[in-house]
Amino acid sequence: MFPFIYSPKEKEMAVDNQHQNSASPQKRQYIVVVHGMGEQKTNVTAPPVVERFGEARHRKPDSSTKAPAYNFIIPANLSGQTVRNDGIGHGWAEFEGISVSQDSNPQEFNGAISTDPNGKNFRFVDIAWQFILRSDINTFGSSTEEWSKALLEKLELRKKNGKPMASWALPMLKSIVNTAIPVKEMLAFKYASLTKLVFDDFLGDVHLYGDYGRTRGRAVRHFHVVLDEIMIRDFLQWYWQIYYQSKEQNGKKPAYEPPEFTILAHSLGSIMSFDSLVYAHIRDDIRRNDYTSDEWPESLPFPGYDFIHDIEKKNWNYLHEKLQSIWNAEENNQEILSVIKQIIPNADELFNADSEHSNGDRQERENIAAPDIPYVSWKNHVTNFITIGSPIDKFLALWPDNYLHLHDTGTIATSAPGKMYHYNFCDEQDPVGHHLEEAMKTPVYQTLFNTDPIGNHDVVFRRYGIPGVAHNLYWTDQKLFFGIIDKIIDTKTANTSDDFVWEEIHQKTRAFKSAKRWAYYLIPLITTLATTALVSYGVMNDSLLWRWLSIVAAVLLWVRPNLLTAYKDETVDSRKMARSWLEDKWNKIRPVRGIFSRLVSAAIEWRRILIVESLGSNTLLDDNQPDVSERIAFQSQEMTDKPLKYFALLVTVAIVSLVGSLALGYTLFYPTQADELLHIHAFTHLSTISGPWLNAGKIAFFFMLSYSFVRFYVAVSFLGAWKRCRPE
Repeated sequence: MFPFIYSPKEKEMAVDNQHQNSASPQKRQYIVVVHGMGEQKTNVTAPPVVERFGEARHRKPDSSTKAPAYNFIIPANLSGQTVRNDGIGHGWAEFEGISVSQDSNPQEFNGAISTDPNGKNFRFVDIAWQFILRSDINTFGSSTEEWSKALLEKLELRKKNGKPMASWALPMLKSIVNTAIPVKEMLAFKYASLTKLVFDDFLGDVHLYGDYGRTRGRAVRHFHVVLDEIMIRDFLQWYWQIYYQSKEQNGKKPAYEPPEFTILAHSLGSIMSFDSLVYAHIRDDIRRNDYTSDEWPESLPFPGYDFIHDIEKKNWNYLHEKLQSIWNAEENNQEILSVIKQIIPNADELFNADSEHSNGDRQERENIAAPDIPYVSWKNHVTNFITIGSPIDKFLALWPDNYLHLHDTGTIATSAPGKMYHYNFCDEQDPVGHHLEEAMKTPVYQTLFNTDPIGNHDVVFRRYGIPGVAHNLYWTDQKLFFGIIDKIIDTKTANTSDDFVWEEIHQKTRAFKSAKRWAYYLIPLITTLATTALVSYGVMNDSLLWRWLSIVAAVLLWVRPNLLTAYKDETVDSRKMARSWLEDKWNKIRPVRGIFSRLVSAAIEWRRILIVESLGSNTLLDDNQPDVSERIAFQSQEMTDKPLKYFALLVTVAIVSLVGSLALGYTLFYPTQADELLHIHAFTHLSTISGPWLNAGKIAFFFMLSYSFVRFYVAVSFLGAWKRCRPE
């Protein structure tokens, strides 16, 4: 006889699966994936994670055999399993062939759903929280111009008052103000919707999470509630498909063993997950916002954490009903009741407050209210916290007032268990990711997280060569995921091994050269080509009007008067009006950098910022066996505190380019004189060239001349970036 817990269909499925339950149950392993900023749909982040786990489990022992590459899991494959309770509940996805234990002869992985309740395969949970960001951004969000300038002013005031600040913080924000905003304004003329999506929505997510406390509080509560539900559903499945159907052996039935959770978070999702893990260990009276005589840090409690959505209320009523049915059915089974109490600490109060019929039968309560704060009974079972491309340190540096509680261990519940292992991975070319230096210094972090040895837990590698794009390349990196699975999840050797940061994961061939190529050569080259096109079109155009318009446009791309900016500042803020007629005129006509010069200098400055963010205290040795007790650092001419050699290299390239362009121009426009100067007869025939060939020669000359000047600008920008952003 089934107690009323599952629907008839669910009961039938339980009976159908009974023949599969003969295997010994084991601790379930949940991989919780948390997305970052952007327009993510439900379960859109987890599919590549599922595929990487599948590839890891189906590798051949022979290292020379190429690992399989899967690309057939789509969000709907997960949603078919994870969407529960008429679309408002949250479950997990489990696939055949991705076993928790390493199997020499694994079952085929083809996307088939696993029906084994014993925890044989990894279970994947995708926490989608973009609906919170989207619901708040249109109402409470500010434009990129507003929030970046406001934040810059706050940090400058902080620096003026002598408060500590990361050396890269101000240069990074100034780069956004001086480069990203002009690029946005230029692109908005042609691509308004795309510009809004990238600058106001994607970057707006970052600002909203840092500036609007209720977004942060609601997101943290959502994280807590989802894992609470996973914990409850894990127990429900165990009870129905294992405990209820098993026979007693030696007078006992199988005991419930709580699952283990690995949190895998990317980008903005990593700071949200970090906040959620820390807040789960904050004292209940603080999370509940109960007034006490204690002086709480100003960053606690999180605003919005106490908001209970109607959907959450409905889902909690469903989950409470299922647990109450088991509670009543097993009222004399202290072992089961004890498990329920571990999941819901106030279960006695919640499930015993029911009424009885006159015949003595127990009547279950209806509509048990949602908890005012989540139970967070899963918090003691988070084994690994893995962050990739994480801005945790950036948030601590840019919004320090949000993290005052990290310095007060008195806010942590006394029942905090063993520490969670935190592993942080980031590529050097990822503008979002960062080391965890600031976070690791705080007492609360040191109380909750284990990062020893630090060289194995806080790793900035050099694998992706394209700046910016590197932020989204982690998901397809087999080597990275194989290392995470082998050395963190399977063997735990990351906590003891001296070779955890293995050679092929730490530095990929040609990635370093590609990174420098983009910053110092390709972006300057692209701007030079555009400038050359405009200048060439103007010089060779028969129309005087178009000739001058093209040349003026080319010049304005590199340097322009401050006229429009000055007028805009005056209309927005009267405090920026000039104090004298002379100052007013000079402010309007003074030359400022154009969009191309800003792009070139920003590429170099970001290269420098990324370098400073990635520096460690330990040099990677020739034998690739660093001291894992320290962070690994990359060393090169441009990264040391003595950049004159690299500056000299950049100047040399500029001089060679200038000499080459002048030589080309002289031979092209004065071929006879060039022959006389060199005492040869090689260029005289150039005087007879006309038409397309002559135009091609002129274009080549304009390009080389433009490129040489750009190269000098690159050298000057490099020296300026090194001076403005230096290691602490």
